[in-house]
Amino acid sequence: MMRPLKITALIALLSAVIFAALSTWLVTSEQGSRWLLLQGLDMSPVTIEANGITGTLADGLGVESLDIILPAVEIKATKILLSWNPVNLLAGIVEINKLHIAELGIDLLENKSTSHTDTASTQSVTDQLFWLQLPILIHIESGTLDKLRIDNLEFNKLHVAGSIGHGQLEIENLNTETAGIQLQVSGKLTGSGSGPLNATTRWEIPAQNLNGSGDFNGDIKQLDFTQVINLPETVNFNGAIYDLFDSPTLTGIADWSTIRLPGETKLYSNAGNFKISSDFRSALLTGDNTLLIENWQPAPMQLQASIDLQAITIDDYNIEILDGQVSGQGQIEYSDAINGQLKINATQINTGFIHEALSGRMDFDARLKIESLDTFAIDVTTVKALINEKLFTGLGRVQWQEEKLTALDANINAGNNELSANIKLGTQLTGSIKANAPEMAMLWPDLQGELDASITLGGTPKQPHAQLAVNAASVSFNSKSLKQLTFSGELQSDERLTGKLLAIGLVADEHKFGNLESSLDGTLASHQSTVNLTGGEVEIKFSTSGSWDGEFLTQRFGYAHIKPRGLESWQLQQSPELRLSTTAGKISSHCWKQNKASICIDDSNWGPDALQSTIDIENFALKSLQPLLPEGYSIDGTTDADVKFMRNTEGLQGELQWQQSRTLLTYTDDIDTFKTVLDTVRIDLLSNDKQTNITAKITGEQGLNITASATVNGPLIPESPLKATGKGRLPSIELLRPLARRVIHPGKLQGELTVDLDVGGTLGEPVFTGGATLTDGSLEMLSTGVTFNDINITAESRGGDKLQVTGDLRSGDGSAKIFGEIYATEKKPGLVADIQIQGQNLASLRTSDLSIDTSPDIKLHIGKDVFDISGSIMIPHATALIRDLPKNATPLSTDVIVHTPEHSTEQRKDTIVTGNVEILLGKDVRFNGFGLNSRLEGTLRLTQSRGGFLSSNGTVRVHDGFLTGYGKELRVDRGTLTFTGQLDDPLIDIQVSRLSTYESRQYTIGLRLTGSVQNVTTETYSQPAMSEQDVLSFLLLDQPSSYSNDAGGAALALGLQQLSPGGDGLLGLDEVSFETNNANEAAMVAGKRINDKLYVRYVFGSSGEPGAFRIRYSLGRGFSLESSTGSQQSLDLLYLIDR
Repeated sequence: MMRPLKITALIALLSAVIFAALSTWLVTSEQGSRWLLLQGLDMSPVTIEANGITGTLADGLGVESLDIILPAVEIKATKILLSWNPVNLLAGIVEINKLHIAELGIDLLENKSTSHTDTASTQSVTDQLFWLQLPILIHIESGTLDKLRIDNLEFNKLHVAGSIGHGQLEIENLNTETAGIQLQVSGKLTGSGSGPLNATTRWEIPAQNLNGSGDFNGDIKQLDFTQVINLPETVNFNGAIYDLFDSPTLTGIADWSTIRLPGETKLYSNAGNFKISSDFRSALLTGDNTLLIENWQPAPMQLQASIDLQAITIDDYNIEILDGQVSGQGQIEYSDAINGQLKINATQINTGFIHEALSGRMDFDARLKIESLDTFAIDVTTVKALINEKLFTGLGRVQWQEEKLTALDANINAGNNELSANIKLGTQLTGSIKANAPEMAMLWPDLQGELDASITLGGTPKQPHAQLAVNAASVSFNSKSLKQLTFSGELQSDERLTGKLLAIGLVADEHKFGNLESSLDGTLASHQSTVNLTGGEVEIKFSTSGSWDGEFLTQRFGYAHIKPRGLESWQLQQSPELRLSTTAGKISSHCWKQNKASICIDDSNWGPDALQSTIDIENFALKSLQPLLPEGYSIDGTTDADVKFMRNTEGLQGELQWQQSRTLLTYTDDIDTFKTVLDTVRIDLLSNDKQTNITAKITGEQGLNITASATVNGPLIPESPLKATGKGRLPSIELLRPLARRVIHPGKLQGELTVDLDVGGTLGEPVFTGGATLTDGSLEMLSTGVTFNDINITAESRGGDKLQVTGDLRSGDGSAKIFGEIYATEKKPGLVADIQIQGQNLASLRTSDLSIDTSPDIKLHIGKDVFDISGSIMIPHATALIRDLPKNATPLSTDVIVHTPEHSTEQRKDTIVTGNVEILLGKDVRFNGFGLNSRLEGTLRLTQSRGGFLSSNGTVRVHDGFLTGYGKELRVDRGTLTFTGQLDDPLIDIQVSRLSTYESRQYTIGLRLTGSVQNVTTETYSQPAMSEQDVLSFLLLDQPSSYSNDAGGAALALGLQQLSPGGDGLLGLDEVSFETNNANEAAMVAGKRINDKLYVRYVFGSSGEPGAFRIRYSLGRGFSLESSTGSQQSLDLLYLIDR
């Protein structure tokens, strides 16, 4: 029994020794390791071929190449090195400590099977993932792939840790980089069931500051994914991958709320929504978004494009921009090298959105051509624009290479104006730019003049040669103009530099600056210049010498002086050096002297992140500021001031100390001169990015005393907290005359103004507490002859952002209440007042001819350069008494044609007056003049729009009226004046009549006046009907014309028959009208033109007074002689002006 056991034990021991020896041989010998590896590969469920196996499993194994062939994929690996731990081999686990593969290529194979049963789509998930069913688990602790290639996509330096086998693939960590993208992946794929797959990805593009992350969840039939892309704005990309191992496809949607697109221009894409579908060889994109370009309106955009490994093809894009449309197509290839083109077609672009002064539309066709990664061009084949009703056309080409402009060829035409450019910038610099603009008015609104300019280029970019010539005449833009400008200059290849400038007749904002002459001579490294401005309000002369080294322009001043007209000259005391670059500069310390006054500037420098300057001012004559003051103002006195500026890492800081000695302020208008003396003006200011503090004090004659202080916590922006206080006393509002003159023409101004105001809140939304009070005020209105007395107004607030205004005043026997509010505006910095006035029986107009009382209910809106009035004005009492015409007034005959101007007269530019007021005539409005005495009733609306003119609409009726003339009294039967536009030319419809008795029979005779005031038509009427000649005779003599032998004889004796051709009598007259005589009675006038030079008028006498002839003879060119006969005889030389 023992013997068999011993034998069995011996055999087992021998077997163990043999197995151990065999295992040791297999693991430690190269032949054994190669045999064992090949046997293991033969057991694999897929075809695997290994070549060039070296090393041992114990010390490390090397494989020169390894090919794995799957049904749809072929995997090739080269230069494989691995080391492993065989401890867990018996447990079915291969522990690979390190794995290094020089290159791993994965090629997707075309499915050549035609049988339906052979297609991968019929395979089960288990069949598709058979390669996971390894009988052992291979775990890789650390693996490195120098290069991973999947078809044409390459990854470099891939690091992986994970395991495969026993029906699953688990990636613990995978890191790689491709095309600047850093990628990190972890996940797990199981080969059973539906093939569950879960993965997490993270990626980053450091050069573009882009990154993203997301998850994949599902199985190999449908793998849902969610990705968040940070640009840094967020883009969400969600979708699914179908049939991961069987012709995989992807569908997804990318959406975002807003992202900023790359580039210096602030360009945003909002509300983006793009659908993406792909078979992992190509992708189709369709979607829309809204582009936002800085200061432009939103631009909706639609895009359809396709992408593959060869190119991106833009099938169509459409952008609704600037009220027009931009569309096109294109393709960009990048398989070998980047090249392509993109069509750009723009239609109906509203140029008014580009600049408000460019009202019109523009079309253009262009093409972006990409020749290589660093070379591209834009070809503009046609441009056509109609701007401000002027036609612009053009075409051109611009080319860039390596981010540098290399060629420019363009031509633009506008009427007779032409701009052309033809420039090439390569190893040689050649080309020219020419501008010929004889009609500059076509180029820009308010621009006038002629321009002829040219630039000729040569040499090389490093040693350029350029010639510049400019000639301009009668150039003006807005309030700036010059009569003539010439400039010629040349830069030679040897850096020789010359230039001459002459500008004649410089004017800016009504200030005449005379002529400017400047010269430049030398080289870039050493040159001299002079500048002379003479013949204007200020004379400036200086000379400099300096250099340009390619980065810095250095100029040292030789002499310099500035002399305002009527004042002493400011002389430069030193020779400071000015050094400038494109972003920074500095100037050495220097002083300017004017008698006892001086302005000294310490060494100063400035740049993007730094600023340092100190200015000391002593005995500065305020009179020097006269050219800067508005018309009518003047100032006299001196001031001392210290100004400091500094900017560093803590931000910008500033300091001001201002001290004025006795100062005389003067304001002169058309009426009188106002003067006041300020004893003290002191301002102290300290400001930085964290806080600003300011204090001010003003004292003057008659007890003027104003103090103020303010603190702003934070930068000077609307959101910063504000705390301020102001207190003071203005003994007389006469100081406010310049402000009042903006809207009215005041005479005497009186009243005391006191201020006690606290301000809180923020700079953008201030909150007021307290206010100002005007007491015992008086305002004389010179143009209306009235004075408003007992003016008492208070403007105060109790912790709000508005000042509430209340007050009252008196005028004549009437009074008025005032209420409203004053507040600050954001769009136009400054204060705005909305005031309402309600009154009764206010004396509003008192002249020798007119007396008017009003009961107003009006609203006033007063702001910077704006005065608007609306509401209604009731006129309860008014009297108009027109006693006579001015003694020098000469009635115009019909041979004088008066051309009324078209309504294009400009309003005063300082204040824009607008209004909409209804005038109501009460029961006691009377008119007495020109023989007419009547009462007026009616309603009239007066309106004036911004930039427009006063217009009227309404009807005034004449009641209880009588017309007196020739000792007779005519009743006004009806009378209306209808206003439909111009206030001085209403439509009239007036009928006057009286009763006349002749031979015991009563007659009604009268006149009708119709038409407009400036074009009246007069006709006679009577009951019973009679001839016009008899009507006129009855009006004058109370008898028919046939009975008036004596009167007719007198008329014949005076030559009246000359006015009556044939037997027609007065029916042949050229004129029948009325005018007022010295007795304020209506006198009839009859006139007749004898020939083109002679006109005769007869003025009938009244109340027994004789009539008079006026005979006018034209001498030509506006001159004529007029002879008058009658009780007063005269001979006058007249000059008539057509207007």
